[in-house]
Amino acid sequence: MKILVISANRKLLPDPVYPLGAAFVATICRENGHDVQTFDCNFKIDIQSELSHVLNDFKPQIICLSMRNVDNTTIARPISFLPDFQLVMDVCRQTSDAKIILGGSGYSLFPQKFFDALQPDYGVIGNAGSSFIDLLAEIQRGKSNAKIIYGGNNNQEKKDIRIDRSFFDLQKYSEVGGLIGVQTQRGCVFKCAYCTYPFLEGYRLNTRIASDVVDELAYLKHTFGTKYFFIVDSVFNHSEKHVREICREIINRKLGIKWSAYLRPKFHDADIFGIMREAGCKSIELGTDALAEPTLQSMQKGFTIDDVHDFCEQTRKAGIAFCHSLIFGAPGETEETIETTVKNVQATKPTAALAFAGIRILPQTALADYCLKSGYLKNEDEITIEPVFYIEPKLDKNWILNKLKDVAVHDKRWIVPGLTTPHVITQKLMRMVTKNGQLWEFKKYATMGQRLKETLIRK
Repeated sequence: MKILVISANRKLLPDPVYPLGAAFVATICRENGHDVQTFDCNFKIDIQSELSHVLNDFKPQIICLSMRNVDNTTIARPISFLPDFQLVMDVCRQTSDAKIILGGSGYSLFPQKFFDALQPDYGVIGNAGSSFIDLLAEIQRGKSNAKIIYGGNNNQEKKDIRIDRSFFDLQKYSEVGGLIGVQTQRGCVFKCAYCTYPFLEGYRLNTRIASDVVDELAYLKHTFGTKYFFIVDSVFNHSEKHVREICREIINRKLGIKWSAYLRPKFHDADIFGIMREAGCKSIELGTDALAEPTLQSMQKGFTIDDVHDFCEQTRKAGIAFCHSLIFGAPGETEETIETTVKNVQATKPTAALAFAGIRILPQTALADYCLKSGYLKNEDEITIEPVFYIEPKLDKNWILNKLKDVAVHDKRWIVPGLTTPHVITQKLMRMVTKNGQLWEFKKYATMGQRLKETLIRK
């Protein structure tokens, strides 16, 4: 069959993210004998005109619409992505009679709600694995009945498939976004109260062999010239053994790449930092969330303030930049715990701190259960596609926002999405400073003198 895979994501800030999930779908469709084309809504000026042209030219029988995010998860300036999805659906319905299948992590969180809102022909929850391929075969035979199917989780799909990156403009993403995502494992064993990764990817780990991961890194470097990568695992250091194996493989091959990753701020052996640095680790984004013990406990983080301080000290010694990702307003949060978190974050001397007020309430999480049991929400129908946030009822949302804005004004390392995050033009200017890597890395220039900044920028 002729299959068009559409990546519906249009989120350019803080950086556009290469659509790994959509590329995976396109790859397995082609591997199973289908004629595949793709359409990327990112970087498009006129979606209606450009998508209509592709539909008329290719004439697909199946359209797979990949929905990566539901909204921007920012309480200061909340934006639902439903209108973007609706626009794509409208163009597809007006221009083509192809069957439409919805999928992706965003769809999987609200499968019935998105199905009702967008009226596709089919929906796939979870991985686009063997169940998805079976669905395509049934559609081709004209025997498909189920409208929403469960695609499976990472533990059911063991095959290590090399994603064909040429389906989407990898070089464009590398130039505009500064780095390209690679996944080394799926699933999450941790139990952060608000997180959907365990539901989306499985509660157990499916870890790729280190040599396979580094084969992919080498291929991307030599084929596309990519030299900076982001490891998109929910938590790269689930296992220090896994981190060591990946790093040793990179070092032994003398690959000469740079990379960043999401990490949990807790390690057992301090020598791991030097190994990571030698393997090209340039920066780390930490899922810290809070640095007050009561808040860490309410969010079920599983580490302590001392763990974070030790981790950050070792990271600094290794010469690795790091950013705290923080959430304010969790159950039991007080003005005192917020002040404590700010103080403790400052004490770690981070490269940057990314601070959010309020927690986006999503289904299949401990936070959602808490909101229903505590009466914060009356019923599950209040957890919707439109952004809904939790803030401890005893706190004033505006107080939190003003507090974070004040911190950011006095400390240029702090970023508060919706209040201090850049527009596209500012983003381009920052990319002149930080050509590769995480955009927040430009914050390391914030406290430098003007002449030194200009020298570094010219380099």
